[in-house]
This record gives sequence, structure tokens and C-alpha cells, in this order.
Amino acid sequence: NQAYFPKTRAYSGAVDNDLFWRETYNVWSQSYQTNSRAYLFRTYGALASTLEGAQKLIRWNRWESDPVAKNMDDAYTQNTLAVNGGLASRGDLNPYDTSSGYGGPMNSVATNGMILSKHLIEEGAVRMVGGPTWDNQPPFRWSSAPEEIASVPHRGHNDQWQFEWQTFRLQNERAN
Repeated sequence: NQAYFPKTRAYSGAVDNDLFWRETYNVWSQSYQTNSRAYLFRTYGALASTLEGAQKLIRWNRWESDPVAKNMDDAYTQNTLAVNGGLASRGDLNPYDTSSGYGGPMNSVATNGMILSKHLIEEGAVRMVGGPTWDNQPPFRWSSAPEEIASVPHRGHNDQWQFEWQTFRLQNERAN
């Protein structure tokens, strides 16, 4: 995610981070308007016109075939498509066979999704999902994860992370 407001970008270190990527790797895609997620949202944002579409959008990761992701022109995005070629990153799937030093599995995964709408707010509800996306990718499994990922502490976790969207509602009346 990238901050929008200039002061927020400055306070968060995003401006310095942008400069680092430009000077070190000649990567110009880390700004609010030009990062890979911004392009994907601009292209597929119309999906969010329905609840079901918004759920698909939030969990979007078709890094192997998405023409928008494939046409991003900086080396960093092209060599980290499992992470940066989708709205819901799956760094565990990032391939080793890249021509730059960016390749291989990365501990960068979209671990949840949440949707609010006017209708849901009026009902005191929210739609949520946990775990890495599996809509267009295989479900995440600790037992088959690359060593770089499997070595992350995960005692007590399910082996397979394949959870459905759930609706959560307030139990108590809201105060006026």
C-alpha cells in the first residue's frame, strides 16, 4: 500500500523509499500513482460495484497471466510478480528463475481482506476473510511452502489456509 497525502508520505518515509528505489535499482514504480497496485486498481476497480466483485478484487492475484501485471515495465515488478503483480500478494509463490537478484520466495503475503459498504455499515456488519488468497492460486500450505517461508514460526496454525469470506455483525446496539 502507498500513502496518498504528501505529508503522510513524508512522515512515513515513503518519499525517501521512492528515492532509494530510483537511485539503487532504477525502479520508478513505488509512488502512489505508479505502483503496480495502483495500475491494477485502475484497471479492475469496476469489479467493486458489487459485493461479490469487491471480494474478487481484494483477493486478485493472477500474476502468471494478468496482462496488466505482465506489461509493467520495471525489473523489480517483473521479477516479483507473485508479490507485486496482484492486489493480494503471494510472495510464497514468487519464482526463483529470474534474471535479477529479486527472485525467489518472499515473506510478503496478503493475510486478510475486509469490505465495508453503506449497506453493511447500516447493518452493523463487515465482510472479512483470512489467509493468503486462493481464488486464482493454490491454497497456501505450510507443509509444501518453500524453506524460506516454512522456516517462519507457525506453531498452532492450520497446515492449509483456505478460508471463505464471513460476515461479522455487532452483537450490541450501537450508541446514538
